[in-house]
Amino acid sequence: MTTSREDTKSLVICDDAGYTKIGHSKTRQHVAAILANLATLCIGMANAWTAPALPLIQRQTDVILPLYATEEQASWISSLLPIGAVVGALPAGYLADKLGRRRVLLMMALPFFLGWMLIVLAADSVTQVYVGRFTIGLACGACTVLVPLYNEEIAEDSIRGKLGVYFDFVLNIGILFMYVLGSYLPYLCFTLISGAFPVIFYASFYRMPESPTFLVSKHLFLEAEKSLLWLRNGSIVYDTDTQPEIMRLIVRMREAARTDRPSLFNMSTFKAVAIVFGLMFFQQLDGMNAVIYYSVQIFQEAGSSLEPTYCTMIIGAALVLAMFVPTFTVDKIGRRPLLLLSTIGATFSLAFLTIYFYFKQNGFDIESWRWLPLTSLVIYVTVLSMGLSPLPFFMVAELVPTAIKGKVSAYAISFNRSNTFLLTKLFPYLVITIGPDRTFGILCCLCILATLFVSVCVPETKGRSREEIELMMETSLT
Repeated sequence: MTTSREDTKSLVICDDAGYTKIGHSKTRQHVAAILANLATLCIGMANAWTAPALPLIQRQTDVILPLYATEEQASWISSLLPIGAVVGALPAGYLADKLGRRRVLLMMALPFFLGWMLIVLAADSVTQVYVGRFTIGLACGACTVLVPLYNEEIAEDSIRGKLGVYFDFVLNIGILFMYVLGSYLPYLCFTLISGAFPVIFYASFYRMPESPTFLVSKHLFLEAEKSLLWLRNGSIVYDTDTQPEIMRLIVRMREAARTDRPSLFNMSTFKAVAIVFGLMFFQQLDGMNAVIYYSVQIFQEAGSSLEPTYCTMIIGAALVLAMFVPTFTVDKIGRRPLLLLSTIGATFSLAFLTIYFYFKQNGFDIESWRWLPLTSLVIYVTVLSMGLSPLPFFMVAELVPTAIKGKVSAYAISFNRSNTFLLTKLFPYLVITIGPDRTFGILCCLCILATLFVSVCVPETKGRSREEIELMMETSLT
């Protein structure tokens, strides 16, 4: 038998076992997650900026700018952002544990803004563009750690996956937005607009609450309760609805303190960290960032039947539209099916792209197949956006024990961005030296390995509480 009590904002249901279930609107959790992800929009715009900017500053168009970059300089302009992201991600977990997720996120608006202003004011100085890209990268790396961490900690278990995929969804919106701006606006205009968004993020996110998990870890129980009351649409006066959740957070923190922080030599923790780093490895080396950074050049090389700038907008639109799939299904069909759909689909897409470039490089008549590069890359970015691109970021926070979540997230994102640098720096070199056919063939092989990794190693976390996930990692990989 169950009993219930209803007030103006929430409904408390107590079952026979004594557990309390809370029925309420989850709107505020979505609002807080979306506003946190305005920082992610800044990351997406920064990632995609090179696609419209590099052809202009390399004199591949009729537009004449004071700034000019050689092929080598252009590759550094692309790859200095992920280098900055590696550096920015490393201290992010420590700072988040000391100062709070919300506060450090707000601090990142400054390097975002300063980086864009350095680029805007660079005139003919490529070195100043280098510094600007590196500075933006610092903020990108830190926000890539902090936004998924914040969203995971404010979310109830039933919507944790949905809030988690907001990161990649908004990232792709930022990419599409930059592609559109870069296609229709002058260089200085789309760069200035990019610099305005960190200010918008700061002003919008400023009033959002701190993570309840962080507040409990600092023994700020009243502030944690106020945060939960706002996030769960509780009443503005003392409301016992939040008490079971507060108690669970306290118990979790005390258990973490008793174990003196889990060691990597603990088998369950080692498994979780190994899975996280495996996902981060394949998430970057599937080649998605190379397509985003060099999309215009790829379509120019392919001889696509459409104008390259229009092709990039189609790619950006595919990125955004594809994200509706995990947004509405990740908490229903699970993580593993979406990851497998993603890696298998990417394998076939890259295989077709490899074959196309092989025939083109060897002098075959491909005039009737000029639609294939765009079609293959649309399918490729679509399937990756359904699984391998968004899911690893929030699965870090799901799989890793609470006591070391901040540090492991920082190391994992640094590893992730190191792979981004490796890929973006090597991709144009590989295309020139071994050809686009072999380059895409290598990426295809990596996607095959990613499929095997997901099949064998990655557990399903759908609908499981943090305690259940930790128990699962202690017993089995699957």
